Amino acid sequence: MDTEWAGEFAGEFDGEFESEADDFREVSDFDSEAKAKANHRGRPYLEPGERAASPVRKLSAAEVRAQAKAAKLDADSEVVLQLLFRYRVLRGEHIRQLVYPGLSEQTSERKGYTLLAGLRHWGFVARVGMPDGSPAYVLDDFGRAWIRHLEGLRSEPRDQVAILGTRGSKVLHDVLIGDFMIPLKRDIEELGGAVTWLCGLDIPDRDGYFYVMPDAYVDVELAGEHRHFFLEIDRGTEGLAKFAEKVRRYVAYREKGAWMLLGVNNFPRVLTVTTGTSDRSNGEQRLRNLREASLRMAKLHNPYSQDRDLPGWLFTTFTRIKESHSHNPLEAYIWTKAKDNGNHYALLTYSMMAD
Repeated sequence: MDTEWAGEFAGEFDGEFESEADDFREVSDFDSEAKAKANHRGRPYLEPGERAASPVRKLSAAEVRAQAKAAKLDADSEVVLQLLFRYRVLRGEHIRQLVYPGLSEQTSERKGYTLLAGLRHWGFVARVGMPDGSPAYVLDDFGRAWIRHLEGLRSEPRDQVAILGTRGSKVLHDVLIGDFMIPLKRDIEELGGAVTWLCGLDIPDRDGYFYVMPDAYVDVELAGEHRHFFLEIDRGTEGLAKFAEKVRRYVAYREKGAWMLLGVNNFPRVLTVTTGTSDRSNGEQRLRNLREASLRMAKLHNPYSQDRDLPGWLFTTFTRIKESHSHNPLEAYIWTKAKDNGNHYALLTYSMMAD
């Protein structure tokens, strides 16, 4: 980052925004209560979403085949392992929706519970607890080894190994990607379309050194039309200066035209979804702070521009998505631009499809 620009930038965000301090105190109080309860019961305290690290050892192909035979892995089991390899961590309800899309909720819940319990018993998947009490799942030792031998990988999938020992923040972050994407995927597929997304993608520019790192890069295909967007999940734990620097990278990436290397006709929209700064917040204050930080960045990046909005940037909250009762948040009238307070659609993916 340019030194002169960085100094001015840091000064703009010295105090962040005052209302977020109260939210963080709420989180601190909540954690203290949880730790006290854990200590009282004589158990080690784990952050929300954290599980005790599993020792990683390299399993031979013979060991994996024997374990798979003992576990009686079937087609549904293999689908679960492939899903967790692709998406890293998923809630139990998301796995059931993806594996048993045509079954009733009661039937899919029963079959899903039996399937996941068996995979856990034989060491193919591990369960992590979420703050809301719902279980999420990741690949365990035999699951990673099964994927390694199936895909012909030379070593264990690195991100899958890391996620077992990671703190709850990273696990929860990946789960929130699924919370946004899985209902959208089901909705588009019911209409005969397809949704694919890549996580943890570093995107270089033409010179190979400047990049953006979206939480997900998404391709929505319906009726032969493709729409793409970058997804950013905000849990309220990132400082506003750091978020604004992320915005600056996207702006520079767009201005340089490097996005054309993605093979798309228009710059993908950037959709930011926030949870707020604590589980007791609906996210609206954090949403306003993110928008204000983005506009300050736009002013610093190009002080002579008359239009200091961020074209293609839209913001919403998970609370808004839930209250919209829509499986397709892209078409819900819940998105806000950086500069105005009105509501907008993110992408129109049906008959009104347009960027």
